[in-house]
Amino acid sequence: MKNIVMRVEKCGNNGWYEDGKKEFCRVSRWITVKQNYHPNKRNSLWYYVMDEYGRKPGDNEFNPKNGLFLDYFTYKGRNYAVEQFWLLGNVFYLPFTYSYEEKGKRIYLSAVDMDGDLFNPIYVEFDEYGEKVRIYEEI
Repeated sequence: MKNIVMRVEKCGNNGWYEDGKKEFCRVSRWITVKQNYHPNKRNSLWYYVMDEYGRKPGDNEFNPKNGLFLDYFTYKGRNYAVEQFWLLGNVFYLPFTYSYEEKGKRIYLSAVDMDGDLFNPIYVEFDEYGEKVRIYEEI
């Protein structure tokens, strides 16, 4: 576990601006994102399954005929779907970013879990290929 002070940037009427700092704790090493191409309805992450066009089981046009897709990772014995995380830095619904510098490189948190603990959500950093994640918690 490593505590990290991150720069907060927000998007306002005049663009992006720095808005202080927040402290996070990196609570995991890199975790591999796995794929499940044959999930069934009993899967705890069934809500996040997608068909070949990105439609989910609740959509009227959902069609599993050509395969299903579920990207997920396991942390502390629990499975998390990549789809349950909302991207940070989207000016419409999460207009802020968290970042820090490490070895001369700017590192950004990628997303926050919007379907888990709303009071203490976990944040993820994806690697450059989207194949691994590291977990962070706000202190």
